[in-house]
Amino acid sequence: MNPKKMAKKLIFLLILLSILPVVTAATLEINIKTYPNHVVFINVAEPSDDYQLLESIKKTADTSGLASATFSSNNYNEIDLYVQINNGNEKIMSEYFSKKSMSEPLYLQIIPGKVNEDYRTLEIKNETVETANQTVEEETNQTTEETVNETIEEMMQNISSEPGITGLAIFKNSDWLSSKTTIWVVGIAAVIAIVVVFLVRRSFLSSAPPAYLPKVQHMRHSGQIMPKPKSATPIDEELLKTEAEIENVRSRIEKIKRIKDAQKRLKEEQDALKSLQDDED
Repeated sequence: MNPKKMAKKLIFLLILLSILPVVTAATLEINIKTYPNHVVFINVAEPSDDYQLLESIKKTADTSGLASATFSSNNYNEIDLYVQINNGNEKIMSEYFSKKSMSEPLYLQIIPGKVNEDYRTLEIKNETVETANQTVEEETNQTTEETVNETIEEMMQNISSEPGITGLAIFKNSDWLSSKTTIWVVGIAAVIAIVVVFLVRRSFLSSAPPAYLPKVQHMRHSGQIMPKPKSATPIDEELLKTEAEIENVRSRIEKIKRIKDAQKRLKEEQDALKSLQDDED
């Protein structure tokens, strides 16, 4: 055979191959999130009004509710999907997705009342909300002690500017707890009451006659000499009652302060989340 003719044929074949399009099969990744351990039927059809089935796929969702499958084709850039969810032999629901691109993976959520064509956006939003709530809770717990100390210091600084208000008036007028000035009034009363209690206790212990001092009676118990516990006097009981009332008031102050700070931080996080959602839309 003539070498020149062979060379011409080879050149012609090379030109022909370069002109012909290179056909490669496209593979579509299909991810479906539904109820755990449910059966997922995926029917892939042509993207047209007439239902032309291309492939039928059956999968079972794992314990997290995820079922994944792939579909390959070299003839279509788009496909239609018909998805049905079964619990055993019982049909739960079915959903139709029109003209889905073959070039990008699909992330479909198929749950009654919660159908979504990209469940990744839902996961991002849920993570953002959880992070915001966790941040508020952690910051609230970390600053509780500091907040209480700051509140007491502020109340001490404002004692001189709130004359004529006693702890007794606060305890008898419980309706004041709903007003804006309650925190200051109750706090001032608590500080004053604490000081009074300690002064009265110190004065009583230093000036009490011998008849009121505790008597020690020795008795044997397991080879040791034990003192007989003294009974509480009426004054001790009154002091304990007053201290309990003070602790109750202080707890209310702390609770009101924590709630107010937490609400403020939560509102800021919610505003940030709303801004994020608006940007995505």
